[in-house]
Amino acid sequence: MPDNSDPTEEPEDTASEVPFGYLTTPATLALPGKQYRYRPVVATTEDVTWSVKTGPDGLAFDDDGEVRWVPSVEAGGDHDVTVRATAGDVTAEQTYVLTVLTPEIVAEASIGAGGGTVSVTGNPAGLAGVGVEIPAGALSGDKVISIAALDKPFVPAALGDSPAVSVMFGPNGTVFSQPVRVSVPFDASLDGDINDLEVFLYSEDSGTWEVAKVVARDSVQRLLVA
Repeated sequence: MPDNSDPTEEPEDTASEVPFGYLTTPATLALPGKQYRYRPVVATTEDVTWSVKTGPDGLAFDDDGEVRWVPSVEAGGDHDVTVRATAGDVTAEQTYVLTVLTPEIVAEASIGAGGGTVSVTGNPAGLAGVGVEIPAGALSGDKVISIAALDKPFVPAALGDSPAVSVMFGPNGTVFSQPVRVSVPFDASLDGDINDLEVFLYSEDSGTWEVAKVVARDSVQRLLVA
């Protein structure tokens, strides 16, 4: 069959019409009173305009293309979220369920300038042994320090389904003028060396997890102290 196409004709540019996809997996857990952050990335070289199509009140993109939200305690539960990226005439959406965890206070005490310890008694929510030791001078005045259990594990994504204990210390925004010590339990039936166990702290400022320095590993009490 003869080819009647014009060899000098430029091929039609359809690149802008090709849908693009998301290269990131959204963060699907949030803590009440703490900054939720998710920075989506899409596969395109075009300039992208971001927007929230559906989501809870207050959840929005900042000027740097990051989704942010500080949920209240009353916002606990599941929220349907859809974010949208627009590049030229093409849009791509990503939909996920964002769960705001519900903390349950299992221990609390008023600590003053003289310091003190807050620890869990009994074994509520499997948190036996969890505690925080606050040295003298770490607080300038009395403050009620709390320890709360979470209804779902809140852990770094890299841990996957690895066994972990999630604890929330409060109140949010407390600043200590001296280092404090926290104790968290570990499962004695875990395989491997206890020296490989780590404690992670969630940084609200960066939206990332940081590894805390473990200063003691108690194989008898099955506790990590950081």
